[in-house]
Amino acid sequence: MHILEAAMKCFAQKGYHATSMQEIADSLKIAKGSLYFYFKSKEDVLVSAFKHYHGLMAHEIMIIAKDLRLSPRERLMKQFTLQMEQFMKHQDFIVMMLNEQAFQINEDMKRFMFTSKAEALYWYYNSILAIYGSDVEEYALDAATMIQAISGDYIGYMIFHRKKFDTEHLSTFFMHRLDDLVHGLIEKQQAPILSMDNMGAFMKCGKEGFDHEMTQVERELIALGQEIAELDTEVKIVEEITSCYQVLQQEWAKPEPQPMILKGLLAYLRSFRRPTLSKSLDVLESEI
Repeated sequence: MHILEAAMKCFAQKGYHATSMQEIADSLKIAKGSLYFYFKSKEDVLVSAFKHYHGLMAHEIMIIAKDLRLSPRERLMKQFTLQMEQFMKHQDFIVMMLNEQAFQINEDMKRFMFTSKAEALYWYYNSILAIYGSDVEEYALDAATMIQAISGDYIGYMIFHRKKFDTEHLSTFFMHRLDDLVHGLIEKQQAPILSMDNMGAFMKCGKEGFDHEMTQVERELIALGQEIAELDTEVKIVEEITSCYQVLQQEWAKPEPQPMILKGLLAYLRSFRRPTLSKSLDVLESEI
């Protein structure tokens, strides 16, 4: 989304508290009133921007998770690499969020962070079971927690201390440390610290978020974005189509999207007469 990407850049450069809605609007070359048409406050912009960033990464991770051509071990390694690359891509924004304690900005953000952490643990837990099998089941939550902590610290060095690591090499390193953790836990046979008895509610929250199936609209918006990215036409036209698509995504993400706005945006996309977009536009129009 063009507006959210611009907002993330402003927040990263000046900090959340020092950035005004006027400055975000100026960076987009739009009137401040137009910004308030989409967001009720600067708080709302920040929360939406972070959710946008998180959603992009989660979507890419899910694509890898569903690639059955890869083994479970290969999938986790690719997901490690993707995660690090995404963190580095948006490191200035993440540093700002942490430095200004923006993750605590309101209850919506707090709930979102809680759910995101639960989803991450659920992802690690299931990846470990898929790789190592039933022998590790008793220790899978402890192993997931420890590898999450290990990888998180290395990512912290990359983000906060600007350390340069080869992400693929680091992913291999993480997998070897995970091997050590799992084999050590199985060999020692000590009683686990974490189990479904004391982590059941947290894991249930993670499962609900991670297993969420995309709606027809979500699937078609993704397909439409891919079709737009592959358009072979003038740069100016692609930029206009992309801008309209970003506004369409943003409107549909609202709790109560406005049908007239959606229809107008779809009609504008049709006006470019690009046959490859027609199928997705037809489906999206049927969902209004």
